[in-house]
Amino acid sequence: MQKKNKIVLEREEKINAAVIAYATIKSIKQTSSPTIGSMGRVDSFCLDLEIQIEDQEPFNAKTWWLIYILAISQMRIGETISVRVDKKDKKVIYPNIENVEYDWRVAMGYIP
Repeated sequence: MQKKNKIVLEREEKINAAVIAYATIKSIKQTSSPTIGSMGRVDSFCLDLEIQIEDQEPFNAKTWWLIYILAISQMRIGETISVRVDKKDKKVIYPNIENVEYDWRVAMGYIP
């Protein structure tokens, strides 16, 4: 079994510490050409979301995710999906659904 590197462990820790919430998709736009990831074809998307954390006022956030072809059908305007909101920065929204990953290039300053 391969040992996870420090960056992967830090990312997993951030996601696991994030608050579970729900988001309504307000807009979705493909931002790069498809590539092949660990689970097949993956596309980069920018999503505008309305976030609802229990007992808080809703707020809007923009996020960039890598969405595998298996999950694209779930990503429609008006759909409500499960997300995780970073505890330190409410504008960092991680997906909480299968076949969708946060695009960590954004955290490094690159916006696809």
